[in-house]
Amino acid sequence: MQKRLIAIFLLLLCATLNSVAQQKNLSEQIRHYQSFSQQFAQEKVYLYFDNDNYLIGENIWFKAYVLMADNHHYSQMSKTLYVELLAADGNLVDQLKLRIEDGQCHGAFYLKPNLSAGFYEVRAYTRCMLNFDQAIIFSRVFPVMDAPQYHRRSGERLTPSMNIKKPVLPNKRPKQEGSDNKTSGLWQVDFYPEGGQLVAGRPNQLAFKATHKNDPSQAFSAKIVDSKQEIVGIMQSEHQGMGSVSFQPEKGERYRCIVEGEHGKTSIELPKIAEDAYNLIVNNMHHDILDIKLFCDQASRGDTMAMLITCRGKIYQLQAFINQAEALQFQLPKRVLPTGVNEILILNNQGQVQCSRLFFVRNEADKPDLIRIAQEQDKEIYNAFEAAHVTLALQQYRDSSWIALPHQSFAVSIRDDAEYMANHAHNDIFSQLLLASDLKGYIHQPSWYFEKDDRRHRRALDLLMMVQGWRRYDWQAMSHPEDFKLKHPIEKGILLDGQVLSVFRRIPLEDMKVSMWMTSDSSAQHGYCMSDENGAFNFLFDFEGKQNLNLQVSDGKRRRNAFITINRQFQPEARVLADEELQAPILRKKEVEKKRLSKNEDDAYRELIIMPGDVLLDEVEVKGKKSGDYNEYGKVSVSYETQEEMDVLEDNAMYTFEDIGIFLTQINEHFHFRAKDSGDVLYYKHAPVQFLVRPPTSLYPDDGSEGWPDCSEIERIEIMEPNSLGHIVDKNYIATIDDVGKLGKDIAYVILYLYPHHQRKDDEMGIRRTTLQGYNTVKEFYHPRYDRVLDTDASDHRRTLYWNPNLRSDELGQAKIRFYHSASSKSFEVHAVVLSEQGKMGWK
Repeated sequence: MQKRLIAIFLLLLCATLNSVAQQKNLSEQIRHYQSFSQQFAQEKVYLYFDNDNYLIGENIWFKAYVLMADNHHYSQMSKTLYVELLAADGNLVDQLKLRIEDGQCHGAFYLKPNLSAGFYEVRAYTRCMLNFDQAIIFSRVFPVMDAPQYHRRSGERLTPSMNIKKPVLPNKRPKQEGSDNKTSGLWQVDFYPEGGQLVAGRPNQLAFKATHKNDPSQAFSAKIVDSKQEIVGIMQSEHQGMGSVSFQPEKGERYRCIVEGEHGKTSIELPKIAEDAYNLIVNNMHHDILDIKLFCDQASRGDTMAMLITCRGKIYQLQAFINQAEALQFQLPKRVLPTGVNEILILNNQGQVQCSRLFFVRNEADKPDLIRIAQEQDKEIYNAFEAAHVTLALQQYRDSSWIALPHQSFAVSIRDDAEYMANHAHNDIFSQLLLASDLKGYIHQPSWYFEKDDRRHRRALDLLMMVQGWRRYDWQAMSHPEDFKLKHPIEKGILLDGQVLSVFRRIPLEDMKVSMWMTSDSSAQHGYCMSDENGAFNFLFDFEGKQNLNLQVSDGKRRRNAFITINRQFQPEARVLADEELQAPILRKKEVEKKRLSKNEDDAYRELIIMPGDVLLDEVEVKGKKSGDYNEYGKVSVSYETQEEMDVLEDNAMYTFEDIGIFLTQINEHFHFRAKDSGDVLYYKHAPVQFLVRPPTSLYPDDGSEGWPDCSEIERIEIMEPNSLGHIVDKNYIATIDDVGKLGKDIAYVILYLYPHHQRKDDEMGIRRTTLQGYNTVKEFYHPRYDRVLDTDASDHRRTLYWNPNLRSDELGQAKIRFYHSASSKSFEVHAVVLSEQGKMGWK
C-alpha cells in the first residue's frame, strides 16, 4: 500500500513540478526516507516486571519482548539482549546477556545483601539499537528498600525502610541538559513554538513546560507582554506544567514572559520572531478528523511542495501541493493513520523540512489493545500456606465480538495484596510501546493519558507531543542514508569481533591469520579467520557461561606482535534520571479484614512512611565497582577485578603494565606518583598508599622489601579510603608502616588478593589471553508446595507469590494456575501482559 502511495505521489510530482531539477530533489528525498527504514530497521525492547518496588535480598523478575519498531511484530534480527542493573549514581551493578528466541526472553537480577537501599535503573537493548540515539533503549527506575526485618515474637514483617547512603563512587550520570532552558526565580520554563518557530504577522501557538524547583506539582501562571508592556497573552499550565498560548506577534517586536511570585516580578525572553517563514496550526481535538493549517513564506510562492505524515519511520500519507496562497487548509480522516505517535512534515521543492509537528492518533479501526484477560479464582481470602486456584482467559476482539485466543503465550505475576506502592510509575505495554518509546525523556505516568478518551486527556496528550521535543525517527538522517554508517552489527549469537592493530602506529593489519581456541570445564572450540582491510575479524558462538579465550595473530608463517582488540566496551552512557523517578515510595498496607475491590477503595489501606536519606552525588567519574563490603581491616570503598580492568585497557588498544602502581594510575584517576628523595611514591587522593598482599606470603611481605606482585598474579584489588572510620587498628601492624599516619588514618590501603596457587605469567608475543561471557543461565522462579502442614516454612515471606513469564493458554484460551500462599499473605492481585505475533496487546 505504501509503495502504491509513493508511486501515485511521484506521478503527481511529474505533472506539477516546475522543473526536472525540482522533481529530482523532492522525489529523491522521499525515496531516501522510505528506503532508510528498510535498510536500517530499528528494534524496540519492552520489559514487564513482577513488581513495582523491591527489597534487598529479592529478585527482580522480568520478561523481555524484542520487537520491530515499525509494527511491533516480534523481531527476528538480533539474538542477544543486554539487560543491565545500574545504581542511582550510574555505576553498573550487574549485566545479563540473554538469548532471544522468537523475539522473547526472560531473566532476573538478584539484589545482593551488600547492596545499599536506593533507586536502581534497569535498562535493556540489543547491540543493533546502539546505532541510533541512545534514548531509544528501554529504561525503568525502581525503588529498592532495605532487607525486610521481622518482629521477633510474631514473625510479622516490619515496615521496610529506605535509608539511602551517600555512594562511595562518584556520579557517572551527566548533569541535566539545560542550555536552552529559561529560568525565572524558582521557575524553569521551556518554550516550544508549534511547527518549530514563531512567525510575525500570523497566528501562532506557543507550547511551554514550566517546572518549579521546589514543588513540581505547583501550577504555573504568567503573562506575555510586548516592548510597551502591553499584555498579548496569558500562560496557564494545564497538566504537569505543560500548556500553550495563542497570539500573533508583530514584526520587529520582542516579547517577554512575566512571572510574579514570592520574590517579586521577573521576566523571561521568548524565542525570536521570524519575519517570513512557515508555521503550522494543528487541531487534534476531534475524534475523527485532523485539521491542519499551514502558513507559507513568500519566497516559495508558486513552488510545488509536499506534506508527509509518518508513523514509526513509515510514510502513511503523501500530498503534493502548490504554494499558491499564504494559508492552506488540510483535513485528514484519522482512520487512514495508525495508532501511535505520528508526525507532519512539510517539505519544500528541494526536499528540505520547513516545519514539523508531532501528534498522537488513537484509531478505533486500528486498535492495538484488542486482547483482554479475564480472571476467576476459587476464594477471596486465604489462610497462610493455603493453595489458590486461578483461571485466566484470553479473548481477542474480532468481527465485532470477543472470542477465545488459544495457544497464546503470556506473562503472569501474582503478588501478595497486603501491601502496594501508591505512587509507583504506571507504565503498561500500550503506553510504553506506542508513546514513551517514541519520545525522548522521562514521561511521568504515561498510562494516565489513555485512562479516558475525553477532551482533558486528549488535550494533555497533545501538549505532550509539542513539548517533548524529540522523536525516534530523524528526517535529516533518514533523507541521507548514504551518510548513515552502522557502527554496531546485528548479533545472531555470541559475537566475538575486534581488530588487529600494529603495536606502535595503531594501524589496521590486513590479511592476518587470527586463530582462536576457547575452553571450559566441559568443552573446547577452535578456529581461525583472516583480518580484512580494516584489520577486523569475527567469530560467532552459541554457549552459556564464561569460557577462557585465547587469540593468536600470525602472518601465516610466524606469530606477529600486535594489539588484539575486542569490541565489547559499548555500554551506553548513563542517562539523567528525572526528579519524578526518584520519589520515595509510599506504601499502603491493607487491613486484614478488608479486601481491595477497586482502585477507589483506598480507605482500606494505611500509609507507611518511607524516609530516604542523603542522595547527593559527586561529579567526578571513577571506574570500578562500589563495594560497601568489609574486609578484616575495615570498610572497602572500591573494588576491581584485575582481569576485567586489563581487558578494558586491551580492548581499547592501550598498553597494560604489569607494575601494579602504573596499572592503578590507568584505571583510577585518583592514583598518582609524587617525587620524593627515596624515589616516586604512589598516592591515592591526598594520602600515600600502603599495599597489603593477601593471603600473606613470604614472596611479598607487606613492607615491600621484596617488591609487589605483578598484575597477572592479582585476582582482585580493594581500596580503603584515607581518613575513613574502621581502618586498621592493630598497633603491632601499624608499626610496620614506614610513612606518616595516626593509627593508619592518613594512609590509603590497597589490598591485593592473589590468585590461588598464583604464578607469574609472562607475556607471549602475538597472543592474547582473556575470557568471553556467553549467555547467562536463566534462573527459574521457585514455587514452593505446601501439601501438608509439616511442609510449611515460617520464614517464607514472598511478596511475589507466582511468576511465569511463559504461561500458555489452551485450546479454549484458558490457563489454570495453582500456587501456594506465603506465611503472611491472605489475598493476592493478578497482573499479566500479552503481546500477539501481530502486535496486538493486552494487560491487566
